[in-house]
Amino acid sequence: MLFSSVDRLSLDYIMLRLSRAMLGLFGDLVLWVSILTIFVLIGYEFISTVPRIPVDKRRFGLLATLFGVFAISLLIFYGLLRVFG
Repeated sequence: MLFSSVDRLSLDYIMLRLSRAMLGLFGDLVLWVSILTIFVLIGYEFISTVPRIPVDKRRFGLLATLFGVFAISLLIFYGLLRVFG
């Protein structure tokens, strides 16, 4: 057992459990943003190849690129937290 019953009342134990829970929630957020980004990029590739879809392709391409950069930065940040946190 990592902590005794006396240590469970300490602030360190509470903060350790809270940080583990927050890291789990952040991991779920990274997963869902990555899945959303994959679908946005696939949608952009589909829309950019079909000429009859009336969508501003430049704006949608910028949105897809921003989603991709955001997802990659979240993945890098989450990886650093898992390794060094």
